[in-house]
Amino acid sequence: MTILQSLKYLQEVYDNKAALIKKEGTPEYNEEQYNSLMIFYNGKIKELRKRVEKQDAAALLKFDTNSANEIEVTAGIEYISNG
Repeated sequence: MTILQSLKYLQEVYDNKAALIKKEGTPEYNEEQYNSLMIFYNGKIKELRKRVEKQDAAALLKFDTNSANEIEVTAGIEYISNG
């Protein structure tokens, strides 16, 4: 798997984890399934981050920076929308 593929997969895992967190407290929420998937996602994130860091630590840093900026922009948009 190339660095780019690993980063893309890492983003997909983060997105899946975020979607799972949003389901908490909804009728679709199942605590046992939630806990099992969270363990899986956390393990996969750790594994992928280690793999990318070994190959190209700068790429992982850039990924983290871009993700942080995206979260700030999204939070700002949500604040404006709800404000």
